[in-house]
Amino acid sequence: MNYGLITVEPTKKDYVFEGKVRLGGLPLRPDGQWDAFLPEVELQTVGVETFACTSFGTLNCVEILLLQKYTNHENLSDRCSAKSSGTWPPGNDPHKVAETLRKKGCVTESYWPNSIELNTLEKYYAEIPENIKTLALELKAEFDFGHEWVSPDYDSMKAALMYSPLGVGVFAWMRDDNGFFYRPPASPDTHWVVIYGYEEGKYWKCFDSYTSDGIVLKKLRWDFGFAMVKRYTLDRQVIDNTAWGKFVKLFRSILGLT
Repeated sequence: MNYGLITVEPTKKDYVFEGKVRLGGLPLRPDGQWDAFLPEVELQTVGVETFACTSFGTLNCVEILLLQKYTNHENLSDRCSAKSSGTWPPGNDPHKVAETLRKKGCVTESYWPNSIELNTLEKYYAEIPENIKTLALELKAEFDFGHEWVSPDYDSMKAALMYSPLGVGVFAWMRDDNGFFYRPPASPDTHWVVIYGYEEGKYWKCFDSYTSDGIVLKKLRWDFGFAMVKRYTLDRQVIDNTAWGKFVKLFRSILGLT
């Protein structure tokens, strides 16, 4: 079953993290472990299967960064992200979701919530009111959000985990006799989740937005075999409200740079 991931190949213009810092910044978690900063558990299947794993996974990474860097316990609206980025069955690709977040921002869950009453796709993906879209831009104005592909080899992933939790594509879900999840041979990516740490040589720690058995914290076999991996950056911006600052902001907007 596809849970909402549309696979894509990184293009030449996309950044690729291969053990080097492309987006800049210093390591936030030198041990690569983000256990202490996991967000509130939110499932993509509250009222209906939303096929929005790419939004849930991406925002989970952002919420982890918000808590780790700014002690900000924020719950962002997965529904807002999914609609803004054009999600609809069979799903969306994580690069498009991240780019939409970078350009359009997002609101908190309280402004555009999910609920059991949203029991059809049409209800869940209702048009977002203009005032909510305007509020979403406030997050964009406050934070500079970035993202880049990570080479899916284990050394690059471990290096990238020092800077952020990782969004990864997985085949969902098959479990072995030891309780570890694995990818059967030649199985495609069907789901987007968060990797928030690892036990060297044993397993990767996974935070999921889907569960059929109540388990959202999963252990993926060390040899799982990843293909699509992203890392993220989040930095609070210094807003220049002088006349010159407003002019520069307008000029950059006209050029499509912000």
